[in-house]
Amino acid sequence: MSDQKPPQSISISGSSLSNNQIGQAGRDQTQTQQIIQSSTAPSLSQEKVLALLADLENLIKNTSIPQNQQEKALRYLSVAKEEAQTENPDKQFTADSLKKVAGVLKETNETIETGQKIWGKIQPILKQLLPWLGVASSFFF
Repeated sequence: MSDQKPPQSISISGSSLSNNQIGQAGRDQTQTQQIIQSSTAPSLSQEKVLALLADLENLIKNTSIPQNQQEKALRYLSVAKEEAQTENPDKQFTADSLKKVAGVLKETNETIETGQKIWGKIQPILKQLLPWLGVASSFFF
């Protein structure tokens, strides 16, 4: 019987790895790691992101949702806008703040008819922000 082991191959696609070793062998091993990044959506500029956040703010301010819900959503949005304006924004922090805005508006949507109108207007704006934030499309929805 031969001591040679058949060649091993591991292919990983669409994932991020936290360490450099993805395989382990009893003897010799050749490991090649190739990372290909592609983007289907163009990256948004900081100015475009701030404009979209301003659009969200105007929609929230000009709707007839209950005052307490409106104020709560605007507080979370204010935090997101403040972070997005920094030189090196923490996009995860911004995304988390916007997720809270979305949560408030979803809750309003479920209980009040006027909420349905605002949620339908806000969804397209949130979808445009997804690539900049680096989150999956299911993050807000």
